[in-house]
Amino acid sequence: MPLDPILRQKFVTATYSVRGLADMKIGEPLSEEVQAWLRAYQSNAIAVLGAENPHGRRITDEENESRHLELLKELSQRGLHWYPATGKAIDWEERHVMIVGLSRDDTRDLKQRYDQAAALYAQMDGVVELIED
Repeated sequence: MPLDPILRQKFVTATYSVRGLADMKIGEPLSEEVQAWLRAYQSNAIAVLGAENPHGRRITDEENESRHLELLKELSQRGLHWYPATGKAIDWEERHVMIVGLSRDDTRDLKQRYDQAAALYAQMDGVVELIED
């Protein structure tokens, strides 16, 4: 299902803050700090996604907490390295995680498993991309 244009615009204009490391925006290259973090983990790609508010639909704080903890549990069980992040737009803020080493397909799969409308993906030498399908 195509992403609602209003929701898509929120994603495109949002700032994704990786706590204590850097800010990211769609269409911009990865910061030196994020690139250094990738090198430290001997990887060349990151994904940024969350589990809150499935398909952009607002749910309770308790449901969001449960979904977020489930995502963190899965990442831990899979042995993936992640860093806390936040997605912020004018009228929207959600917890996210920046995950090191996921492929574009794995990012898409995780996004779908947690019923997310979109996720971010970037390779070391590229720009931050919106994955919406």
